[in-house]
Amino acid sequence: MIIKSNTIEFDSIDDLCIFVRYNPKNDKSVPSGYILNEDVVNKKGGILYTKDSEIDAARITRLKRIMENNPDISPKFVIKINDDVVKIEHVKIMSAVNRLMESKAGRREFTKLMQVVKATLGTRISDILKDPEITLYISHLKFLEDKTKKSKINPFYNHMLNTLIFATGIMANYYNITQEKFAPEEVAKLGLAALLHGAGGWEKSGEYMEFSIEERHAKYVEANSKNYQNLKSYKLDNTILEAIEFCYQFQIDKMDFLKEESKAAKYAQVVCLASWFNEAITGLWKPAITPREAIDVLYIKTQEINFPKVYVDALAKGLNFNNLFDFYHELDVLNNACHRASGKPYPMTGFKSPVMFVCKNNMHECKEYVASAKSINIFKSIGGLEEGSYGRCEGLSKRLIRFYDEHYRDIKDEVIEKAQKLSAQHEEPEEEIAEKPPAEEKPAEKSAEDKKPSEKPGEK
Repeated sequence: MIIKSNTIEFDSIDDLCIFVRYNPKNDKSVPSGYILNEDVVNKKGGILYTKDSEIDAARITRLKRIMENNPDISPKFVIKINDDVVKIEHVKIMSAVNRLMESKAGRREFTKLMQVVKATLGTRISDILKDPEITLYISHLKFLEDKTKKSKINPFYNHMLNTLIFATGIMANYYNITQEKFAPEEVAKLGLAALLHGAGGWEKSGEYMEFSIEERHAKYVEANSKNYQNLKSYKLDNTILEAIEFCYQFQIDKMDFLKEESKAAKYAQVVCLASWFNEAITGLWKPAITPREAIDVLYIKTQEINFPKVYVDALAKGLNFNNLFDFYHELDVLNNACHRASGKPYPMTGFKSPVMFVCKNNMHECKEYVASAKSINIFKSIGGLEEGSYGRCEGLSKRLIRFYDEHYRDIKDEVIEKAQKLSAQHEEPEEEIAEKPPAEEKPAEKSAEDKKPSEKPGEK
């Protein structure tokens, strides 16, 4: 498939069938609007279909029969790029987005978020896809994936659309937390960055479908190194291009842009968060985890790599994981309570895991610093703490214990309730259409209180 200024060329009827979504069992599977720009001829020059003929399922079926009886026939197909073609491809993308949103709306953890996303994308998707060249480029990427994939799942196409969906959700809930709005034109820019941030790797995906997951991921990231340069040929705003380049930096663990305040950096921060979240819950590169587990990991990343917490908060609030939001908000309050910015929760491995605060700078002069048998030794980097020995911060540790004491009953009741619900439910979760479904929610990890009923959390 070759897209030119006014035409789209196909070297074989099979490629044409993939692009137009031909289904031999459905006479109406090919939308009306695909018009031949040239005669379809055989090797001897005989005309099979004339220029300006409309391509439909019935014509394709007849032509395939002719070719089955005459295997030497291998005509080229050239269709016009007109408003109808752009509209058809636009509708295909919008329909795919809507299907993915609908499949999520039935899942408890996504219901609230999808309501917000539908309201926002419903009015802005046309702005995001207003450039015909971009619409056709996305359709071209979908064609490449369809041509090489081995299942009905569209891993990269769905990933890009889901990144758009989750980025929109983060953006919408960001306002509820900060009262700062993204302007309409910013929504479109953010949306394009979400759709195209992995286009380079997606375009080359057919070349490494046979590789192992690890090799496939490495090739995907490598191909994205040329994404910025390739997309410069389109009429994209420089801010979008910069955001896409930042997304590539995130893929190769260059995180400096996370501290930047530019528009491009903010778009990239939202897109990287949305992309990472979808990769995690769909198992694109690793075994899938539940949305709740993914949010928990993201909160830990705010401690480890300074990922902007406000965007994680926006996603957690949108998914209605209020207890996660409240817990990590409390940790944030305690972190900021140290005037020397030296307090760190330990061990920082997930929801309700910290049992004390340590002093990351070992400030012996501080009256709340305790360097005794209660100090800890870390043998590898964890939760933002490097290898080494750390004394305990008595003040922050006591406040953490008080927080656990105040919420002990709520925490325990939540674990019991979730376990009872799971034991009572045996039906399978709804699958997303043409997409690997997110991992099923598991009971919340038991806290120290549940594991040791006679011992209060935070006590050693």
